Amino acid sequence: MPKGTMLVFILIIILLIIVNGYFSLAEIALVSVNKGRLAEEAEEGNKRAARTLALLDDPEEFLSSIQVGITLVGIIEGLYGGERLALYVGPVFIHWGLHPDMARALALVLSIGAITYITIVVGELIPKSLALQFPHRTALMVAGSLRWFTWLTYPFVKLLTISTQLILKAFDIRNDKKETITEGDLRTMLSTAYKQGLLEKNELKLHQNVFNFNDLRAEYIMTPRHLVVTLDDQMSREEITALLKRYDYSCFPVFHNDKEHVIGVIMSKEFFMYPERPLKELIKTPCFIALHQPLPTVFQQFQVTMWPFGVVVNAYGGFEGVVTIHDVGTAIFGNLRNTGKDHPQLEQQGPKSWIAPGAMRLYVLKEALGVDWIPVNERQYLTLAAMLLEKWQRIPAEGEELTVHNVKFKIVKMEDHRIERVLVTLP
Repeated sequence: MPKGTMLVFILIIILLIIVNGYFSLAEIALVSVNKGRLAEEAEEGNKRAARTLALLDDPEEFLSSIQVGITLVGIIEGLYGGERLALYVGPVFIHWGLHPDMARALALVLSIGAITYITIVVGELIPKSLALQFPHRTALMVAGSLRWFTWLTYPFVKLLTISTQLILKAFDIRNDKKETITEGDLRTMLSTAYKQGLLEKNELKLHQNVFNFNDLRAEYIMTPRHLVVTLDDQMSREEITALLKRYDYSCFPVFHNDKEHVIGVIMSKEFFMYPERPLKELIKTPCFIALHQPLPTVFQQFQVTMWPFGVVVNAYGGFEGVVTIHDVGTAIFGNLRNTGKDHPQLEQQGPKSWIAPGAMRLYVLKEALGVDWIPVNERQYLTLAAMLLEKWQRIPAEGEELTVHNVKFKIVKMEDHRIERVLVTLP
């Protein structure tokens, strides 16, 4: 083969590989590009982003065009490149003593193999790797030229599209172009963003709490009745004063003899602000919240009533506990108090051990100790005591121990068959 002809052949092969690389680059970039970012840039007046979005509106069309281009390049490379290179390599094998027919066959196989190898590496793998690393920049770069190619191949592409749709219809496969993003998809994206270092752990937790917020109910975040400090309307002012000074709370539920039903709430601020005012005038009608009331409606109720404190009641009007705006905030933002050994509900006993109340909510305990070992289905267990009772399947005695996920729990105090205090020891 003359040197001039050989040079032309090499240039044509290089050009075909570059064209193949262009189509591979375009395919991966347009499939991987972030549509949300393109939409934002298009709204800001970026014409290239707008053109790219327009192209992405019909993925079947541009993907078919790309496939047509890749197929045509592959056919030309195989027919032209393989045959031409075989003509140059064949005589070399004949010169080495092979039979002419064997030499031509071997030359053809090796020529096609060599061109295929170079095409896969240079025209497929490298462009696709670049497109995956820089999908946005690449998509903007190729969108304009690809639109022209799509227009040129429109008749053939239309035929391919119709054929595809007919085959899918024959197999009763719906071709729905509308993409719906589920909550699970968003959770997966957030988890991926955290693993890739795009989100901090506290940011991931905040997003997860927002998703969980609608599923939570008042019973999941309330302080249960046996932990609530209450007042009796028959108590003297001196007794109430001593109790209010002992417990630094803003609101106290008030009963009348029967501790099952709350008649009102006393705000400690008003109590000390108006020392001469009769006790009955200081008792305000509380904000009553249903036990199974969803947290979004609890928050709305706090907004409407302007109360930061709610009395949780069951279906019979019986007192179940209290919930505050702080509890609602904790459900979204996580524990708003100090954590670890300084947490007000925990008493540190050693480097890795704390005494916790049985009524402590699991997610609070988890955040306070800064660990991920609790297999939390928070809505299933709610409190530390509830989880331990579920694991034991009976009422434990003081001193009994249980190990869950290498964490040791020891019952320190029982009261009326209720788990009051637990020693928690981390591994």
